[in-house]
Amino acid sequence: SSIHLPEGLTKLPHSCFKYCGSLQKIQFPSHLQTIEQSCFAATGLTGIILPPELKNITHLAFSECPNLTSVQLPAGLKTIEDSAFSDCPALTSIVIPDGVTSIGRMAFLNCEKLKTVQLPSSLTEMGEEMFKGCSSLTELDIPDGVTEIASGTFSGCRSLQSLTLPKNLTAIYGPGQVYPEGSYTYEGGHADTLPTVEDCTFYDCESLTSLEFPSSLKLVSGALFSSCNKLTSVSFTSTTLEGKGTQTFQDHASRLTVYFSNPVGLYDRLRAQGISCTLVSIAPPASNVPSTGTPGLYTY
Repeated sequence: SSIHLPEGLTKLPHSCFKYCGSLQKIQFPSHLQTIEQSCFAATGLTGIILPPELKNITHLAFSECPNLTSVQLPAGLKTIEDSAFSDCPALTSIVIPDGVTSIGRMAFLNCEKLKTVQLPSSLTEMGEEMFKGCSSLTELDIPDGVTEIASGTFSGCRSLQSLTLPKNLTAIYGPGQVYPEGSYTYEGGHADTLPTVEDCTFYDCESLTSLEFPSSLKLVSGALFSSCNKLTSVSFTSTTLEGKGTQTFQDHASRLTVYFSNPVGLYDRLRAQGISCTLVSIAPPASNVPSTGTPGLYTY
């Protein structure tokens, strides 16, 4: 149930303790530098304090640890790879140290009890579906070094009430097309599942009531919102914003107001899609005018 690794050990190999379901505690040597892929996947670990010389948490290193409630990351950490802590349903909080620049796709996928996350100011890259299925996450402040939000990042974050987006955000992505559940393509001898509404960047964020995008935003690509039943206000202040791909808003359970400071490309796309919403300028003129390219209040 517990292991004390010897001093002098610097590397733990691929899948070293994988499926050791009874392993609850481990003490790492102080000079351990490498924990390879899937090393502690599907173990019974309840808490870990990682050694100071560790620079990288590899792919699937601590995935599927059902009893893992606490993680202390080292100050010198630089990267967290894909699915490093995915499917750890008991993990409640994590502080990612300053110096980490990249967090991979699905890093915290389905961490159902993860309520608080502190991201470092050094962070510049967030992978796809990073917080997908984190249904207890209530708020998040994304540092200004992050310039892109990837597809599915907040899908299933049903408790998310407050999201502060980075001031330098330039692009936000969703799936270019959504398909019915169970759709797939078959090519090269294997099947690939096609994206559904559950892959939307903000799918089922049912506690989110408003969202404001920074003026730095240049591109909105693909499907972003679906089953956000309490979302009533979305604001775009960019003067050069374009939209690509499928419908940005997949559905609306209640009336939505989308605010624009200028009738930019995305504005025209939303109108063309016939979305049941009202478009209002950030600072409407004293006397409202019809849609002629001048910002104003438009209802359709």
